Amino acid sequence: MDRSTIENEEERRWHPEGAVADEETLQALARAWALKQSAFVRSQRVEGRAVLLNGEPRDPADLELLVRMVYAGAVEVRQADSFGSRVPATLAPHLWHAAGTLAGQHVVDSSSLDATLVDGPTIIGVGLLPISHELRRLLAFRDNPRATLRHLLVEAATRVEVLGDELSRVIALGALRLRKGTGGGTRPRPGRPRRKEKPRAVRPTATAPLGHRKVEQMRARLEREIGLITDADDWTVVGVSPGMPPTAIQRACERMTDRYARMMDDERLPDEVRDLAQEIHARVLLSVGRINEGNASAPPLSMTDPMAQGHRFLEEGRPDLATKCFAKARQDTSSPMASAWLGWAVFASAGVQDVAARQKGRELVELATNTSDFLADPAYLMARIDFQEGNLVRSWNWLEKAMKIEPDHQAGGALLLQVRAEINKER
Repeated sequence: MDRSTIENEEERRWHPEGAVADEETLQALARAWALKQSAFVRSQRVEGRAVLLNGEPRDPADLELLVRMVYAGAVEVRQADSFGSRVPATLAPHLWHAAGTLAGQHVVDSSSLDATLVDGPTIIGVGLLPISHELRRLLAFRDNPRATLRHLLVEAATRVEVLGDELSRVIALGALRLRKGTGGGTRPRPGRPRRKEKPRAVRPTATAPLGHRKVEQMRARLEREIGLITDADDWTVVGVSPGMPPTAIQRACERMTDRYARMMDDERLPDEVRDLAQEIHARVLLSVGRINEGNASAPPLSMTDPMAQGHRFLEEGRPDLATKCFAKARQDTSSPMASAWLGWAVFASAGVQDVAARQKGRELVELATNTSDFLADPAYLMARIDFQEGNLVRSWNWLEKAMKIEPDHQAGGALLLQVRAEINKER
């Protein structure tokens, strides 16, 4: 039984030698972790109550208690409103270790080669588990939901003997399941209630059909995003740069993984659109894994110099020259940050009467906002464009998003004060 994923010797001893985890409890906790739920967790067989904050144990004592509950079973996970501050990520290696005790109950071997891998509720978090590079490669090739395990192994240039144990653990955690036989129908989506659970309340809007125009816009956007990441480096796929703070990089990885997993789960979308989301999700998983392992492919050329020069030209009031710098940065890196600033430079350098150029600039910034929910600058630049065009309410909305992502964004804070002042004048 592999204990290598738990680095702390004391924490390794929390897992009883030779014990087998309770599968229903393990999957309930893994689901809450993957969906980043805040919850109270109790077991009928263990004294005490553990607290999850956004899917992670509140403190080391709660982590130890949760490990005990995994083996004791009879657990109730009662979802609660989000509260408290963000806590360190500590649960994943313990879930992975406990899943290893159940791997023998979900054997994946040569008899499984003609089965397909179907998403389970915890697929959203699989990229944050301590899985191998080989498994990440295999998951990255899951762009066809009907592809057999045999086909995926060939694509990933590996063998079932290499990945059998890891696939068994992922299945034990409820992230995947094997569907026997070839091909077959629409795949179940993550987040669907499992047996013995009370049906979850569904908001009326959750099943409201999307209009044809909305669906086609989403399809077009996903196709554009696939084009951007197909040959991109890992940092560009996630929309970050190596020089960013580790916490910001981790937050970006989580949001990108969650973003496309939720699209895969959206049953209002047709299968072909959800398959596009799955293709991007698979590529994101591969990049997130490489970043977390320290093996991420580097951008072909650092964007620091052209980006810095572009900002200097903007400060000097020469947006036409800034456009060339940001265009080079975008060409070299495909970074959403470079796209956003290129869009702003195009917009700023266009004359008031040049409607086409201003619209092109707006579209570049808007595309960047679609692929970088975790970056404040694209939202801030959309706010600047709306402010210049006199749409104060939309500008305010974009600024609120930017400041929520980065509360210390100085330019955003200054513009927000200006927008508020203008709105107050109109009252």
